[in-house]
Amino acid sequence: MMTTTCSVIGPQLSPRFDPCGIVITIALPHMKEVEQLTCWLRRGDLLAAVKVQSASKHFHSFVFSFNGLLPGAKYSYGFDQELDTGLERDECWFYGPEMPSGSQVALVSCNHPFCADTDEEWAMWERADAVLDRNRVKLLIQGGDQVYNDEIEAKSLRLLKKGSEEAKNTVRDLIIENYQRFYSNPAYRRILAQIPSLAMLDDHDITDGWGGRTRSFDRYGEFRPEWQEFFNLAYGAFIDYQAAKNPPVLCNGVATTYLDAGPNRFYLLDLRKQKNLAKGRVVRREHLDAILTSLDELPDHVRNVFMLFPVTPVRMDGDTERIIMQLAGVPYAVHKLSITSTSFLARFLAYWRRLFKRIAHANPLATLIDDITDALTYESNKPFMVELVKKLALLTEQRHILILSGDIHNGGVSEISVGDITIPQIVSSPIAHTPMAKELKDLITYEGDYTIADGITARNVFYRSDRNFVIFEPDGDTVDFYFESLRAPIRWIW
Repeated sequence: MMTTTCSVIGPQLSPRFDPCGIVITIALPHMKEVEQLTCWLRRGDLLAAVKVQSASKHFHSFVFSFNGLLPGAKYSYGFDQELDTGLERDECWFYGPEMPSGSQVALVSCNHPFCADTDEEWAMWERADAVLDRNRVKLLIQGGDQVYNDEIEAKSLRLLKKGSEEAKNTVRDLIIENYQRFYSNPAYRRILAQIPSLAMLDDHDITDGWGGRTRSFDRYGEFRPEWQEFFNLAYGAFIDYQAAKNPPVLCNGVATTYLDAGPNRFYLLDLRKQKNLAKGRVVRREHLDAILTSLDELPDHVRNVFMLFPVTPVRMDGDTERIIMQLAGVPYAVHKLSITSTSFLARFLAYWRRLFKRIAHANPLATLIDDITDALTYESNKPFMVELVKKLALLTEQRHILILSGDIHNGGVSEISVGDITIPQIVSSPIAHTPMAKELKDLITYEGDYTIADGITARNVFYRSDRNFVIFEPDGDTVDFYFESLRAPIRWIW
């Protein structure tokens, strides 16, 4: 489908439960003359309107809150200005937020249609637009990488080295243009305008591998000034264009948040704001403590806990990661080595040889370095993951726990075991991007069991390299994977 870049980012919706309400966000980055904007809400002959000032100086976003709505009732909405939303007037509507038994939640991540290896780069958004039943799908979770600022990284860093306000303004404009481009598809915009959603960032919402890129650090393990400034600008855009719709943050200074919906609680973890590989840190201690305390203080009525990790907690064992790290920088001649040590190495190099045939004159594993150091099973990241997973395991005696994730460009299921307790991990990635090469998928998310840490093991149940999205019932036991190459979904029962 042809897409036209819209000057407006949004509208987007976010639900509030108990009491029923809705948050509507929209940004007018090129309409700075509009200092106030009114949003109206209509149900039949009943009309409500809210006028607000822009919530941000630079990105020019507006946030509207409506409370006291009727659960399940259909509302239409609009604005007192003619805005370039790319939507028809009758496409802006929603149902009053509610989460009755049988409700559905959708999970997506990794939205880079311009990198997809297909002429129909938005195909899965268009399929989702057709599949997602607005009556049943009560929440869309955007699991990270909604935009890819990698494309403007190099130019932005060159500009920011100048240290001038003019350079910052230019980079800010580049980020705004990138958002307009990534939010351009009509099906995508229609989904966000009709289905309440939450969004969490991952690295590409800043830039590839944020928090773990060696060249971004100085010799003291601090971010170089131009990198830090690029983060500040991109994170500011994330806050105004994505997180503005989310509930209040759990811990000051980060975007980690949660939403209560009846007997369900949905956590979204910010694993980028405080990440610093040079210092061996995923999050600061006070951030992790806030998450653990929140889990300790769960209300009795919360029976189901869904924890979104933008980075998958498990996918392969540490030995595999170390071997990949060692071999990723070795010349192609390594394939001539006689394999006498382990069957794994033989399998590993066989995959590598096949990959190399597809990528001439390059080491195909080199691109995995950032991904491996990002992994929560990487040695310096593992303590955070282990402590949090063990806490989740303690909750399983009285509650259902499901880990949600994206990031790795193939969709599927893993199971994390802490003793005799098993927690499922559901992965949906990508919605619009080039899927992981099958050879890499078989290597990185190979089916089978592996050890994570003392007392913690994992098993990859199945993974498929194919664009996808996921739908599940919070109070049910089924997860449906919609893969691009399959007409019908794959159902997994947990």
